[in-house]
Amino acid sequence: EGWFPKQMMLLLDRLVDYAHEQAAAGKADEVRKRLSTWSEAYGLDATSNAEIRFRWLILAMACHDPSRVDAAIAMALEVGRMKFTRPLYRELMKEPTRMARAKAAFEKAKGTYHPITSKMVAQDFAKAESK
Repeated sequence: EGWFPKQMMLLLDRLVDYAHEQAAAGKADEVRKRLSTWSEAYGLDATSNAEIRFRWLILAMACHDPSRVDAAIAMALEVGRMKFTRPLYRELMKEPTRMARAKAAFEKAKGTYHPITSKMVAQDFAKAESK
């Protein structure tokens, strides 16, 4: 409480960078353990601010948090802007257990996205599946 949205966005951007570093070192648990505490303190799971919600969900996916996968998929389906949709799908694709769910959601919603968004996300899935 008392934080301006830009301040929260900057904090979350830094935490995402830190989470990616920790995940690369096999220490994603260190950050994931704190997610619920941060959510309760700052109301992150309940925020209606798309910029904050997006960064929060990217952070959760970077920490391999299975409890927020549905929320990440829901945001990708609801918002549809490439600014949010493509990075969310890309983060979801990084873990095989999330890939199938993300692909199914995309296939269901791709007709509602802007054609360029659909094309780019489809290319991302094709690239991820070929690895």
